[in-house]
Amino acid sequence: MKPSSSSSVAKVTNFLMQSLDTNSIEGLARNTGFVRKKSKLTGVIFAMVMIFELRQPRIASLNELSTKLGIQGIPISKQGIDYRFNDSAVSFMKQLTDHILTAKLDRVQVLDNAVPFNRIMIKDSTVFQLPDSCAVKYAGSGGGASAAGMKIQYEYDLKAQGGLDIKAQPSRSPDNTHYLKAIHSNDLCLEDLGYFTLAHLEEIIDKKAYFLTRMKYSPAVFTKRENHYYPLNIDNLVSKMKTGQTVELQVYLGQKSKVPVRMILERVPDEVAAEKKRKLKTDKQNKRKGISKGRLAFCAVNAFITNTDNSLLPNALIRSIYSLRWQIEIMFYGKHIVMQSKRNFRLSAA
Repeated sequence: MKPSSSSSVAKVTNFLMQSLDTNSIEGLARNTGFVRKKSKLTGVIFAMVMIFELRQPRIASLNELSTKLGIQGIPISKQGIDYRFNDSAVSFMKQLTDHILTAKLDRVQVLDNAVPFNRIMIKDSTVFQLPDSCAVKYAGSGGGASAAGMKIQYEYDLKAQGGLDIKAQPSRSPDNTHYLKAIHSNDLCLEDLGYFTLAHLEEIIDKKAYFLTRMKYSPAVFTKRENHYYPLNIDNLVSKMKTGQTVELQVYLGQKSKVPVRMILERVPDEVAAEKKRKLKTDKQNKRKGISKGRLAFCAVNAFITNTDNSLLPNALIRSIYSLRWQIEIMFYGKHIVMQSKRNFRLSAA
């Protein structure tokens, strides 16, 4: 199928073909059982349909897909297309996503420094709207958003180069109730702020595993001297830092919990701080709640916390290691494709 000529679609097409050649895609289609015999609806063509047709604002009907494929010289009835939305199709698209993710992430430097860790587990989520008719199963956030929305939770093991889990849930479901749970000793967990809870950090520590995450602004940060805890004035600390300067401190989080963490603050350029403040002020939730001066001042730094020591994870590697979690967001387009496959399979099976 010939994809749209729009620049965004062209970029996705080029990336897909650079990451996996046609033979590799067809190999995945055969290995998952999606293609069992010679057919004009190949794995490559099906992937293109999932990417470029079913991601349109209005989902094409089976009749429309049949007509479009026929114009491209691929005669297949609407019943034939409906039949291809099955478990094998879901498995094929999931493996295709995992392979593209593996090709995208640059693991060389990470793996050179990841010997002490059993796994490097990355978790993130993404949200997209659904037709209102799906609200019974996938309730949206309401307000200005759609009445229906789906959130995809995705887990990936960087060292094993494979997906650990992918789940769909209502978009209104908070991330911090779906954090990494199957954690083993010596795992390194990379999660975003949405999964941040002190209880979760304590759970990772109890399992003798490790975490690296961004730090939420909080006045409940303490230092410890001679078995006494003292509140840390982060605002004052940040105001004294110069652009590019990094500060590392052993601190304790929570009024009651006092979770021990290594805090790394990195002073960002003024223009970066200004953009972070702008985004903070335009956030709908913050408009309702208001923003403290301390929270605005915190925009001047990138803040990370970890329970590793400097020998396991040196300060020089903190940003590059955590950036792997940022890179996974690039691949969420692929995860939308996987969930679209599941959704159409369920609709066709209904």
